[in-house]
Amino acid sequence: MLSKKQIPTIFLFYFLVVYTLVQFSWWTYLLIKLNKSYIQLQAKLGEVPLEWEPIFNKKIMMIMGEGFVFFLIMLLGIYQIQRSFKRELDLAQQQKNFLLSITHELKTPLASVRLGLETIQKHELDEKTKNRVLEQGISETDRLNMLIEKILFSTRLEDHGIHLNLKRTNISELINNTLEIPLQTMGVKHKNNIQVEADIFCEIDDWAFKSMLINLYENALKYSPKGSTVSVILRKSPDGCNLFVEDEGDGIADENKTKIFKKFYRVEKEETRRVKGTGLGLFIVKSLVNLHNARIEVEDNDPKGSRFIIKFKK
Repeated sequence: MLSKKQIPTIFLFYFLVVYTLVQFSWWTYLLIKLNKSYIQLQAKLGEVPLEWEPIFNKKIMMIMGEGFVFFLIMLLGIYQIQRSFKRELDLAQQQKNFLLSITHELKTPLASVRLGLETIQKHELDEKTKNRVLEQGISETDRLNMLIEKILFSTRLEDHGIHLNLKRTNISELINNTLEIPLQTMGVKHKNNIQVEADIFCEIDDWAFKSMLINLYENALKYSPKGSTVSVILRKSPDGCNLFVEDEGDGIADENKTKIFKKFYRVEKEETRRVKGTGLGLFIVKSLVNLHNARIEVEDNDPKGSRFIIKFKK
């Protein structure tokens, strides 16, 4: 959506486009007319044959040919400018969404920690209550630290500051070990369907793989209702192995399936969002998948929801 400051700019751009096209058509018409008058005058003076129409037709073909090439170049330039302008608008909107989101994500744990500290300061608490308040504060601090780490890590990815240590790894064991704690914390309000074939080996970076898995698993939990099933499935494939992460949420519209991997992109508007997030999780996943020379796809789950598939090579 255009802001009030952007409306005059885009209006002026399209006005200039229309004006240029009208002027181009007008000058083409005048040039043809001028050439016709000139050839007719030459015919009267005997400088060209009296049958001047073939000469005039050649002139028209030349003018139309050059005009057509110029017209295509002009249209291409207009198209590229319009695309660049749209990209800038999309980026500005994504950055606005990110700032709104990150402000909320930062304020919430800070407010929680402050409230806990004030509670301890102003009230005489028994040891059990005090420990519960302190644990909550530590949990919120960890959440804040993870958020900051995610922002810094996404910046390093864009600056190509990440180098993976790829080695042949038992992915089956790695998945089971990685999900052991999240299943008992993040996933307690969902049904978890873990289907991991034993002893599947691929060339991966352990740390990066864990990051991809946790991001996809957390994303599936956030966008699916409580009590629904979230599945993590690992299967062998002819070229290597496939990792599936499935949820039973609202799904992703076809037009958004390629956009969701862009930095800061979120399907929902921040002003009306129902789910916490910064729009960095899937960007990080996609970047790490590319560094593994693997491929990630997203498709509709059956009967509803989304299915993310990472295809690793042997």
